[in-house]
Amino acid sequence: MNSVLLEGRLATGVNTKDFPRSDGAEVLRRAEFLMAVNKRRRDAEPDWIWVTCFGRLAETCAQYLVKGTQVTVRARVSGRFTEKDRTKKGRLRLSIIAEEVAFGQRPKAAEEASKGGRRS
Repeated sequence: MNSVLLEGRLATGVNTKDFPRSDGAEVLRRAEFLMAVNKRRRDAEPDWIWVTCFGRLAETCAQYLVKGTQVTVRARVSGRFTEKDRTKKGRLRLSIIAEEVAFGQRPKAAEEASKGGRRS
């Protein structure tokens, strides 16, 4: 089973790109974001992980996620070899492809901005 569960916060905003489909149907949207995933030790640096999602999930992430939002991602790992570089060696590039993204707590600045800067 190829399954990964990540929990952390967005370290960047969501970057999107649209790709035309080969069958001429509507475009396919891709969204990427960088997650900071903490380790068990509090004094350790977090792991920085790029997450990619496609289609409707990409559209939803682009609409609602902002830097600092807490998320839980269920994903799969995809690996591919890149072209050979100067050293004549191909490199393995691993990608984290999101299948589900659960939105958690948003940063306070984003909450205030969505309310028009008003405090209740």
